[in-house]
Amino acid sequence: MCSALLLCENSDTSFDRIGTCDKKWIEYNSRQRSAQCLDRDKSPKHFPKPKLHQRKTMVTVWYSSTGLIHFNFLNSGKTIAAEKYYQEIYEMNSKLQHMRSVLVNRKGPILLHNNVGHTSHK
Repeated sequence: MCSALLLCENSDTSFDRIGTCDKKWIEYNSRQRSAQCLDRDKSPKHFPKPKLHQRKTMVTVWYSSTGLIHFNFLNSGKTIAAEKYYQEIYEMNSKLQHMRSVLVNRKGPILLHNNVGHTSHK
């Protein structure tokens, strides 16, 4: 079995054609602190702690065995709907055509999307 896998490495395999997508929520705080010029004997002003609920944005990342294909940040608070997902696939395919045109023109990519529900760990 192992020797068969090693022989397949040199030939054209389906693994090189797989492209996949993942989504991730990213919390961020874009608050900027102002600079303070202080004398040595003075202490800086104290700022309130950031809000408990910071802003979130979603990033979608498309990648393959050769690396990153496409990524996109959604507007704050937005999620992926069918139309947006179609647009993501279209943009990923056009970028993939520039990166690896032989793959797109000859055999076509295999898109793998795992749509597992989110679980929380306690």
